[in-house]
Amino acid sequence: MFLEKLIGSIIALWGIVVLYGAFKKATICKKGQIASGIVITVGGIAVLLSEIMNAPSKPNYGIVKTASNSNSLFKPAFIIVGIGVVIYIFNLICKNKIITVETQEKNKKEEFYKECLKADIKECKNEKEVQKANLIAEKHGIKYSDISDLYSEAEVLVKKKEQKELDDSLKAKREEERAEQKTLVKYEGMTGREKRIAMLTAERAALLQTADTLKSGAKAVVNASQQKEKDWAIHGGIANGIAGPAAGAATALNIQAQNAQIRAQNKANLQAFSPLITNSYMGAVSYESQARGVAASIDSAKTKLLAKDDVQTCLKRLAFTETKVEVSETGTCTVTTKVALTEPFTIFEDVKAVIDGTIIAKIYDGETLVGTAALVLPSKGIGYYHDPYPLKGMCLYCGKKDRDYRVEFAAVDLWAMEI
Repeated sequence: MFLEKLIGSIIALWGIVVLYGAFKKATICKKGQIASGIVITVGGIAVLLSEIMNAPSKPNYGIVKTASNSNSLFKPAFIIVGIGVVIYIFNLICKNKIITVETQEKNKKEEFYKECLKADIKECKNEKEVQKANLIAEKHGIKYSDISDLYSEAEVLVKKKEQKELDDSLKAKREEERAEQKTLVKYEGMTGREKRIAMLTAERAALLQTADTLKSGAKAVVNASQQKEKDWAIHGGIANGIAGPAAGAATALNIQAQNAQIRAQNKANLQAFSPLITNSYMGAVSYESQARGVAASIDSAKTKLLAKDDVQTCLKRLAFTETKVEVSETGTCTVTTKVALTEPFTIFEDVKAVIDGTIIAKIYDGETLVGTAALVLPSKGIGYYHDPYPLKGMCLYCGKKDRDYRVEFAAVDLWAMEI
């Protein structure tokens, strides 16, 4: 049958996977894993063969197929599989025990080394250090033949662990920096009205999301603080049917009394949580109001005028202050600066305007260019109507700690646009 063939195939495949793991990865109890893999594979093949041999291509009408002859090979095949599974489980238990013991021994050696450092044992060479190290090893119950070899082995273990922790930390930091850099340059490459509308649309969506979160939180607080009253008529009716009118009336009165307590407690809970609920709804209203303002700006952006001023002219209108380069432990250079218009300007003679687009920060080590960071200007550009605007850009893994970098700003994609 198809089911037996499927079971046999799965078992055989499992055995092959176990064998592959034994040859490619296993370092503990390898022989046991090989043995279990072989037996499981043989068992799976036996299951397949038992079904094939019991399903001949040409039917023999002289033989009546019965449960006894159709399963003559099927049962022994599963016995083989069972033996393989037992070997596999036994080997797995032994492997886990060995790993547990090795882990405990490793932890003891790490604690031994750390305590040696606290005792100011640096090399475990002179008599004083050797004696102290022997006492610490005995304290931790560590078996050893040479205390200097034990110290060296423990030192290597601790250094490897520290290096792994450092590598894991740097990996997480790199992922965090990649995500942040991706966010910073999300609108790089967009131009004119397209950039402004895209940034304002995202801003509006974030405001509405915050408003929804505040309202949902307020509703959750209200629901959690309110207990549901019981239906006294239903409970009284049930009691009446079981124990008679007197019991029904008593039950109804009891339920009504409980409901009165629930109402009182609900009222007290609402009063206690009222400031939080009110503030949440007021905050939601504020964010929704801001979202409506941004929606109006989006509609207005669709008809804003663009000048044909070249990028160098636009760059000269900007002034940069408080420019810094900070290098993280991963080598990522983060450029921060503040930008403002040097003076107000107009386009088409009488239209007040801003500078918008993307600026490239070139990072130099002396006269050597080590990398660049894109600085995307805000959704409404840089106008003369506000304080210097903070900008931030990142160049991933291009620098080194303790180096003094300088920055030059270059125009790549700048334009003048109606305010």
